[in-house]
Amino acid sequence: MNGLYIGGVEPSSMGAIDKLYVGAELVWPTAVPPAVLDHVVKVSHSSASGAATASIPFPTGAAAGMAIIFLNRALNTTITGTPPDKVLPPDYIDLNLNFQPETFEVCRFAMSFKILTQADVDAALPLTGMGGNGMNHRLAILFKGVDDVGALVPLSNVFPEQLVNGFSNATLSTQTQDINGTWQNPKGINVAVYASSAAVNPRTWTGSQAHDEEISITTTFYCKYMVNGANANPLTVSMQDEGNMNTLISALLGFQ
Repeated sequence: MNGLYIGGVEPSSMGAIDKLYVGAELVWPTAVPPAVLDHVVKVSHSSASGAATASIPFPTGAAAGMAIIFLNRALNTTITGTPPDKVLPPDYIDLNLNFQPETFEVCRFAMSFKILTQADVDAALPLTGMGGNGMNHRLAILFKGVDDVGALVPLSNVFPEQLVNGFSNATLSTQTQDINGTWQNPKGINVAVYASSAAVNPRTWTGSQAHDEEISITTTFYCKYMVNGANANPLTVSMQDEGNMNTLISALLGFQ
């Protein structure tokens, strides 16, 4: 049998196709494993300060499956004598339940979160919060989950690993986060809030890992955070007596 076989065709000695071989290799598709959360990344934040309004703009860059952490400190006037009522944005989940107490004189602090749906993103409604008649500090930080190559991974939950609060008209105690002792999910963040009736300085953050960013709403309200703080043990935060309603909040938040 003479001829050159190319692509399953055997030509005859006369130049016509004598035989045609047809074959196929079956290749079974390989299942693509689901993306695995490696860490979270800050996308954007929105903030406002003042007593005129109790809402802030929806953070930019949002997508379904991202999480908003909403921090809200509100004060009534001393004439009112009681703290503002607790108000969270609709459908937000309270992270503040373990704070004992969450109020001090005419001041209240609330921390909540929501995993965004596509409807949330499409509507992009302003975030409502507490309406203190003396002062309101409102901060919404948008985080997204990513895998080990930076691809988006939808989040499903945010939970507090550790929450510590402090309110005083005098110097507050230093707060320590025993990260190695309590941290069950390193895919999270450490957060610290420093606030008072006057400018807060210094705002200490002491640990083997520095904070990633400090967000200032005004000179009387600051928030520091770091992502993946499992290697920062021990982390301590503190502030001095800066006036009335000194507020120091620290938290470890895990993400799933």
